[in-house]
Amino acid sequence: VSAQQVYYLEHGRFADTDKTSGELGVGFKRETANYRYNFAPLDGGVIMTANPTVKNAAYKAYAAGIGVIFQAGSADPLTLSVMCESNKIGQTLDAAAISITPGEAHIGGGEIQCVGAAKEVRQ
Repeated sequence: VSAQQVYYLEHGRFADTDKTSGELGVGFKRETANYRYNFAPLDGGVIMTANPTVKNAAYKAYAAGIGVIFQAGSADPLTLSVMCESNKIGQTLDAAAISITPGEAHIGGGEIQCVGAAKEVRQ
């Protein structure tokens, strides 16, 4: 997730989700014994999901999203992120778990949040 934020700041766009490890220079497995990972574009951002594999359905699912917003009076974009956890064990999450409202340059506004079957994980 943080690699996508850096990529956006350097290139003005998020890395291609079909070639994520190549564009980001970060290698990762798409599936482990416990989770299956997926990247997907969102309007104004990108999301990564970690859903339990069938054999480990006793785990919760997770989704991390990154979005671009603007502060009032500034044309400089900010990237915000959120980490979401499924409300129930065995659920899966997809792009619908995260809502990004981009905001507009010079006007400001925008937010990123967990919605639906997911709640925000706070540190």
